[in-house]
Amino acid sequence: MSNRDKIKIFLVFMPFLGVILWSCNSLDAIPSEIPNPIKINNFTAHIKTVRPTAGQALQQVLSKTNMMMQGHTANRIDVSQDQYKISFKDSIFESNLPYFGESQRGLRIGQSGILLSGKPKDLVKRYLADKKVTRYEFIIEDKENNENWNAKLEVVNNGAVRLYLFSNLRDPIGYEGKLNN
Repeated sequence: MSNRDKIKIFLVFMPFLGVILWSCNSLDAIPSEIPNPIKINNFTAHIKTVRPTAGQALQQVLSKTNMMMQGHTANRIDVSQDQYKISFKDSIFESNLPYFGESQRGLRIGQSGILLSGKPKDLVKRYLADKKVTRYEFIIEDKENNENWNAKLEVVNNGAVRLYLFSNLRDPIGYEGKLNN
């Protein structure tokens, strides 16, 4: 093999070697390129799944009626076709959410959902780097029912949203959804 043939082979394989070496670079984003979700103060999320505390009464009702559609269970109800939303704008939290669970007080005719609107009390916001989650913890009042809710709202870096609500008058309930773009 002559030197000329060796040079041709070298020139042919050199671009392939360059592509292989270039593709070995890290695909991880530089920390300065990752938006810090803790700075997000205004967002709206579409709720897709409700996760009620499935007590015995709820399981009995759902199993004896046709309310449970395919893919639903007593502790996972798909509401993605409905327009349930939560929003956090200018330090005001708003939600109009369905409630599936047991109430610890009397009959609430026409008020089966959770309607929250107002400025949260005792708001604590922190970023959990190991979980890539921004967590908001606060207390908010349902003014129509004179009911206080302890809330834990988690916004994951991938846009997933989880809301957990706790009250002394109703069973705890969770909601899952996605940030609106």
